[in-house]
Amino acid sequence: MKLNISRGLCAALFAAGACSMPAAAQQLVGGKVIYGTDDRIDVYQETSAQRRQWAASTCALVSASKLIYDAESDTYTMITSGFNVGGRQPCDGEPFASQPTSAFCSGFAAGVDVIATAGHCVNSGSLPGMRFVFGFQMLDADTPVTTFRGDQVYEGLQVLGRQQVGDLDYAVVQLTQTITAPEVRPLPIRRSGVVAEGAAVGVIGHPSGLPMKIAFGPTTVVHDNTNAGYFTANLDTYGGNSGSPVFDALTGLVEGVLVRGARDYNIVGSCFESNRIADSSSGEDVSKALTFAEFVPQIVGTDFHSADADKNNTISLSEALRVIQFYNASAYHCDASKSEDGYLPGPPEGEIDGECLPHNSDFIEVDYVISLSELLRLIQYYASTGYTFCGEGEDGFCLDMVKAE
Repeated sequence: MKLNISRGLCAALFAAGACSMPAAAQQLVGGKVIYGTDDRIDVYQETSAQRRQWAASTCALVSASKLIYDAESDTYTMITSGFNVGGRQPCDGEPFASQPTSAFCSGFAAGVDVIATAGHCVNSGSLPGMRFVFGFQMLDADTPVTTFRGDQVYEGLQVLGRQQVGDLDYAVVQLTQTITAPEVRPLPIRRSGVVAEGAAVGVIGHPSGLPMKIAFGPTTVVHDNTNAGYFTANLDTYGGNSGSPVFDALTGLVEGVLVRGARDYNIVGSCFESNRIADSSSGEDVSKALTFAEFVPQIVGTDFHSADADKNNTISLSEALRVIQFYNASAYHCDASKSEDGYLPGPPEGEIDGECLPHNSDFIEVDYVISLSELLRLIQYYASTGYTFCGEGEDGFCLDMVKAE
């Protein structure tokens, strides 16, 4: 069932406390769904350093009334509710049944002080009554994060761009201050071209208002990309995922935000369970990043290759020689304390590789080893006038012209 305008308007008003939306209506009408196998996992279960970084830059949209501020410690405590639908408890076996809920939508850092989300999640009138919270997740199977540092919670200043007409459903919000949480960095979005049908994608956000979930299934792909404003994909999402960034699973390029889909839950007697349909079904609707890219500033410094130490979109001889060191050492590892680029040649001393993202030159198989073919890709950048992040090259980057002799 598609999300209709009236429900979208109520969702935005609900954020400001001006609309009383029954829990059952939030979850059962125009929500999202599980396609095939449930691919959702908690952040602590994710083994990919890249995806954990993408998750760190994804946020929860929470009513301001659900956050209690303590000035002495500069922290916020989140008020949560039990996971229920219309007063019903989850059926036996329903995932995440014991976890708390609080978010009404999701979003992501699209700039140093900019959040992108769905249009039905926010408007100028509802903006003062909501907050953008980074880090609402589970630390382990039993421990939700419900206390947040001051640099994890942000207020909106103005809506830079918004549409909720026909197929268009997006919002871009400028915050009152720059995002300073050290783990957050703006996520690159698609600004040209189209994502291919059959391309592997994934989603990160807050299904049903739960702590953050990451969902990158092995069979989760783009189904239809013929509409100018949105594409469909068999993403495992629910109400609360609205505004979630949808990623190219290989490059991390944000292809759009989740906005519409099928029914979330089925009522079974006195409990509820997830609505499950075939992976081959039409899929959820994702507003293309191209529809809101004009409102998202291009930030110098967010899309640079790991080897580009001086961040000028070119690879110098010394920068290329640095990666050759990693190649000659047959391994590299993370160590921000001893190097300017955050990496050192040779295998790690202990389990520290999860503390940083893999090097961009480590792209064929992320194994903390630079192979000859991976090194040759970097040499191509050195031999050219530069490179750009495009999401379409072997490693997500594209070459500029070849240098003149």
